[in-house]
Amino acid sequence: MTLKSNNMIGRTLTAAATFILAATVVSHAAGQAYSRRIAVCVGINDYPSYAPLSCSVNDAVEMSQVFKSYGFDKVLLLTDEEASRDDITAALKEVGDEIGKNDLFVFFYAGHGWTGSDANGNQMGYLLPVETRRGHEADDGLSMQKLRDAADRMPNRHSLFIMDSCYSGFGISVATDSTDWTSSRSIQMLTAGGALDRAFEADGHGLFTRYILNYFHRSGGRNSGVSALKLAAYVRNRVKRETSGWQTPHFGRMGAGEIVIAMSDPATPALAMAN
Repeated sequence: MTLKSNNMIGRTLTAAATFILAATVVSHAAGQAYSRRIAVCVGINDYPSYAPLSCSVNDAVEMSQVFKSYGFDKVLLLTDEEASRDDITAALKEVGDEIGKNDLFVFFYAGHGWTGSDANGNQMGYLLPVETRRGHEADDGLSMQKLRDAADRMPNRHSLFIMDSCYSGFGISVATDSTDWTSSRSIQMLTAGGALDRAFEADGHGLFTRYILNYFHRSGGRNSGVSALKLAAYVRNRVKRETSGWQTPHFGRMGAGEIVIAMSDPATPALAMAN
């Protein structure tokens, strides 16, 4: 397997990140299923203003297949020219209009990212829609704060944002003020690296997404499903080891809650293992 390092803007920028804003996904095995589970997957390779990426669309497509194989009720896929700022915003609004209190929302993004100063001079990460103009990232991009605000406006208690891109400035913290690990509103973040890390690709995937896919494949047939804490440990250990420490994933939580994503039917064949 060949590793490729990117350290330019986006999956090639300063802060390699597969970023998870998440909330508790309750295991079917625990008898506490969601009413509905909805996912939006975005992948962009072909940017008019930036160097093209090679793996982002593939990552988004395969993650959408993961969610379908796990029995999600609705999965929206936006790639390349379909992934404008208006398209992404419209998808978030569509979800917000229909999602219920006991539902799960998952958002996956793979593409260029950018870290810069917001209006208050604070470091902020941005995902970059396909039409983003070089030098206008703060104007054309979608900030992490806007995504968090979108999640806060949704009535559901649990939202999950997985971001395979490059940026920093999210403010991950760990809350310990609740012991209700299944029903409390919670946001969790799993990032593929820090602000100075390099982003690596391997075998047609971002390295971090590759290990996410592997873990979902391994866990698909288990009644216990995919635990976010175990996923974080698995991915962190493997990515850090494979890159000799050049890319080290991080995990944090805002609010109480645990993630366990179970298949609707554990007998359903799991998705193919990523190479």
